[in-house]
Amino acid sequence: MNLKAILTATGLGTALAFTAFPSRSPDFRALDTTIASAEEHHEENENDPAVEAKELSANINREKAEGTDVSAAVAHQQKGEAAMKAGNTKGALEHFEEGEHALGESEEHEKDKD
Repeated sequence: MNLKAILTATGLGTALAFTAFPSRSPDFRALDTTIASAEEHHEENENDPAVEAKELSANINREKAEGTDVSAAVAHQQKGEAAMKAGNTKGALEHFEEGEHALGESEEHEKDKD
């Protein structure tokens, strides 16, 4: 009996064929597409005032729990929400960005105190 007949009869030939010779190489293009779509999704949400409001709110809550003064950020959040309700998307985004900036500044002041 030859080797091919033995391997085929035991099923090992098929198993070896699949493991020794992969059907195709990994497709890295799919990974690039996933990363690109995630970046596009982030960019799309960056101009969505509702998403920015939610992020600012989460950051305010986190900083407040750490004992940071968040009053300036809260004021900008309230102004941004009012602008959003009035349909002023650009104004809302500006206030939410100012709120994030205010949190960054208050965080720096807390570090200076230590």
